[in-house]
Amino acid sequence: MSLREREWVACSISRFSFLGALLGFIAHGIARAQSLTNSAALSAAPDSRRSMKTGSLLLLRSHDFTLPTLAILLAAASVTFAQTYDPALEFSANNNPNDVWSYGYSSRLGGTFVLFTNNSTAKVNGIELDVWYTPIPPYSVPAIYHNPTTNRYINTTQSIGPGELGLHPGPDDEYSVVRFSAPSSGHYLVQGNFFGQDIHPTSTDVHVLVNGVSAFDGVVNAFGEGIGPNFVLREALNAGDHVDFAVGYGSIDYFYDSTGLSCTLTLVPPPNVTIVTPGNDASEWACTPFTITARSSSPVASLTNLVLRLDGTNILRDVKYSAITPAMVITAAVTLKTDSLGPHSFTASAADYFGAVSVSSNTIVNVVAPPLHVLVADAFTTNSQCLLCMSGQVGRAYSILATTNFQYWTNIGIMQNVNGLLEFPDPNTTNYARRFYRALQQ
Repeated sequence: MSLREREWVACSISRFSFLGALLGFIAHGIARAQSLTNSAALSAAPDSRRSMKTGSLLLLRSHDFTLPTLAILLAAASVTFAQTYDPALEFSANNNPNDVWSYGYSSRLGGTFVLFTNNSTAKVNGIELDVWYTPIPPYSVPAIYHNPTTNRYINTTQSIGPGELGLHPGPDDEYSVVRFSAPSSGHYLVQGNFFGQDIHPTSTDVHVLVNGVSAFDGVVNAFGEGIGPNFVLREALNAGDHVDFAVGYGSIDYFYDSTGLSCTLTLVPPPNVTIVTPGNDASEWACTPFTITARSSSPVASLTNLVLRLDGTNILRDVKYSAITPAMVITAAVTLKTDSLGPHSFTASAADYFGAVSVSSNTIVNVVAPPLHVLVADAFTTNSQCLLCMSGQVGRAYSILATTNFQYWTNIGIMQNVNGLLEFPDPNTTNYARRFYRALQQ
């Protein structure tokens, strides 16, 4: 029976030399062997990286990384933007309540909230201060005030910077309170700080309460922006729930107790997660590497986990971040190859420090046999054997011939039909620095 030569490929082994490493590097960048009649060649090297079997799937390598914020905003068009609320930027001198904000006081911490009904303007040296207050003599405090100008407001020892918001307690330790009412249910990131606005200096007790229950307590005993207790809270709020920022007169009295508040409340949406590559319903050759990439994003640094799964259950990659140092974007990539023909489903799930979990839509990858008589030699098993794959004609057998110099070819076996593919693992691959193969139809 005559033999017809179909294709030859090369398989090289790195011997820890610069040339060997270079050949290996180039080889792993080749995804497919191009079919050229009687002369198609592919240079390949065994994969020295750690690998694992997932059924008939060979996981070659995986990596995860975070990306710069700017790059994320440019590249991820599906990023969901968060709504942020700021009591200083959104202060109203005329309306109380003012959308999500209310200004008032309580006779004790967490007690009944009473709206201020009096508003006025204080002016010193032509610089005005907008004030909501209760007319308790002699100083009409407790009060809440805001400097709407670009100049510092100074009145004896009181010093309030441009755009700053402040609270002053009352003479009988009435708490001055700025209240936020959640406009919708969701997870809120509450962060900011209290600071002294009186050079005497300020000496107050400060608090953040959620629905009347204290979530943060601190004291201000100094003057100056940024010099005071900071807070970062993560709260699950229902629509209509309250977050109160309260200031009492501390351990002394209510004199010299002007206290600044700088804060934001951000409604954090659930994580956005998607399979980036390949596209849905993509086709990949069997026994040839392809990469699955998943990305999760959030408008704030809240992500703690990204999991990439195969066929719904097999975990390919599990990336974890601490709730103390969460990420804004996580990208996980897995390079794999398989001889299991047919459709495979890939999904990704992401979680944030609130416990919110989002799941991507399914991405289907169709693993197909290489074109007829294209010999693929880029699939290496875990023991560094060179695994040759090919589609052949039905009812035909194919011999594998090997050489190191193109002069002497040795018949080393017959390709066996596995799952619709012809496959042949060469157990002697590691004995040679470089080896070439032919598939011959019998």
